[in-house]
Amino acid sequence: MKRKVPDVLLERLLLNELPKDKARQVLENLKKERGGMDRLENLRKSNRKILRKYPAPLMASGIKKRYKEQKRQNFLFKIKRYFTARPVPAPAFGLALALIIFIIFPQLLQRFPVDEGIRIKGGTELGIYLKTGEKEIKLRPNDRVKQGDIVQLTYKAGDAGFGVIFSIDGRESVTLHYPASRKDPPRLEPGKKQILKEAFQLDDAPQYEHFFFVASEKKIDAREVLGQASRLRRTPEKIKTEFNRLFKKIIVIELRLNKE
Repeated sequence: MKRKVPDVLLERLLLNELPKDKARQVLENLKKERGGMDRLENLRKSNRKILRKYPAPLMASGIKKRYKEQKRQNFLFKIKRYFTARPVPAPAFGLALALIIFIIFPQLLQRFPVDEGIRIKGGTELGIYLKTGEKEIKLRPNDRVKQGDIVQLTYKAGDAGFGVIFSIDGRESVTLHYPASRKDPPRLEPGKKQILKEAFQLDDAPQYEHFFFVASEKKIDAREVLGQASRLRRTPEKIKTEFNRLFKKIIVIELRLNKE
């Protein structure tokens, strides 16, 4: 008895994922298989029904609400649970899931990007925005910037009461961004996101701009923080580890931007 074409190949055929030669072979096998073309057509109809029942805009709205509450690696599990809680045929579920993974999900990543490396447990955040005219673009780790770009820094204190924000550039220069002076008490404003009073224009230092937000529930000394930063300015990638060793009960958030 001739083996049936596997469901997964039907799904990939409908998604145009198969190489031309493989797709041609699958179609030939379906024609030889008893009821094979009917299976393909039924799967195509089932897919249409799923897309009508779960239209992309509706799915995007629901996904966006949950998107902020979970890490990226949990997202597909949530989608799978969303469908398996409903009576969807297995082949149709596989095709729908594939559509989400390869079509809808990448579009959502572009529309609702995840902040990586700038937020930690407790609600403490460091935000960096590129100012372009009247617009501001939120920057993420390893985004590219250039000389003359103007960036705006923001923070959310979360559980922290004190904090110091500084950066180290490719020339190993340490720049204090908050507080305004190393002599000022580095007390953080609680509650909503705070925008630093002055934006920061990037100079011609090469390679990178590495930003750090050192936060603590207890009082810290900005001069001591900057002193240790200066000592470690040649190896900014080690600052987070070293600071956690040197200071007690602190939070260190870092965000590196690459220079063109």
